[in-house]
Amino acid sequence: MTNYALYGNLWGSEIIVIDLDNMKLHTIISCGEAPYAVDKASDEYLLSITRKLQSTDKIRTKSFESLELIELEHSPRTAKANDNNEVLISGANQILSTVLKIPEFKKLLVVGTGRESENIQDYGGNNASGHEAWLYDNKRFFQLDRIERKVIVFDSQSKKSLWELNTPTTPHHVLQDVKVANRYYIACEGNRVSLVPPSLIAVEINDESRKNPYNVLAHTFLPVNSSDYELMGGHHVDQQPNGTYLYMGSAEGYCYIINSRTLQVVRKIPTGKGHGHTGFVEIEGSLIGVAINHKDLCLTLIDTDKQEIIEQIALSSTPPVEDILTQGHTTGVLNGKFYIMVSHEARFVEIDISQRKISRVLDLKSAVGDKITKLLPLQGTFLWDDSCGQICTDCH
Repeated sequence: MTNYALYGNLWGSEIIVIDLDNMKLHTIISCGEAPYAVDKASDEYLLSITRKLQSTDKIRTKSFESLELIELEHSPRTAKANDNNEVLISGANQILSTVLKIPEFKKLLVVGTGRESENIQDYGGNNASGHEAWLYDNKRFFQLDRIERKVIVFDSQSKKSLWELNTPTTPHHVLQDVKVANRYYIACEGNRVSLVPPSLIAVEINDESRKNPYNVLAHTFLPVNSSDYELMGGHHVDQQPNGTYLYMGSAEGYCYIINSRTLQVVRKIPTGKGHGHTGFVEIEGSLIGVAINHKDLCLTLIDTDKQEIIEQIALSSTPPVEDILTQGHTTGVLNGKFYIMVSHEARFVEIDISQRKISRVLDLKSAVGDKITKLLPLQGTFLWDDSCGQICTDCH
């Protein structure tokens, strides 16, 4: 098997499959309208994340064949698999979460208030839900309600709500600690109108048999300069592989480095506009941070030992005509090469991290020709044949 990158085309009805080894277009998969992403349901199946439709396309991984349309009671925002052959699908248009059993794709449950998305003032758009996640026991899961600003823990077997936590602004993302399985971090997006900065909440979740299974450990607001309030906005939080520090970007163009245990912000460094994700790449004994700047034309490399910028790598010289993301959410690493989508130009780029320069480029507009008239690839997944391959950043 070859190594592949897959991205949804938000402006069409296709999923683009890229052959990484030969840096060329492999195939185009037809699917429902406006696939923001394509997510893994298992090693054998993929799901299209068609946020305008109350359905998802079931796709076979090996053949890239679209097999059937699976109807949902809500449009999907994200799909996340667990170790029990179940996949959790969050709601884009409603506060609903669906769990499907793989490989039958049998619907096991649908839970949530069903409230429809509306004009949400907090940063991050109008999706009803954030990126939901399974807990360590593969039975409970987080539902992220962006409308009511709360995080809810559900039991997938009893279908009951077990715990609720109100958040200061919309919860976007939950990250499990890389060293402590029952510790999680909730990234909240902030509100420019109410002048509430993005924040990070640490929680500890234990077995239901414990006296106090759910505990809030710490809560930290990012120290955004008041002059940047009109530009700020949180997205994802990422953690160094050794578990020491968390990295959380904000849209005004800074990265906040945070002690994982205390949630104390230890350093603030300038990266790029729309910094939403931070990946980590090990090169020649050093750990390099990679800031994905969704609203900028450069990618930022960070020295994680010194906690300072190494270099800005220019990905484009052309600002987007429309207010769209310049850099995609999903990135990958293979044998020292870093892969990222320059979304507004539909260019897939390979970067040699040790040389700190672009090594190969695939122009998708030229590759697809007249098969696709409009192209905006933002998010997807990677399929690895090489054991060294890993997804570096993603929107889950």
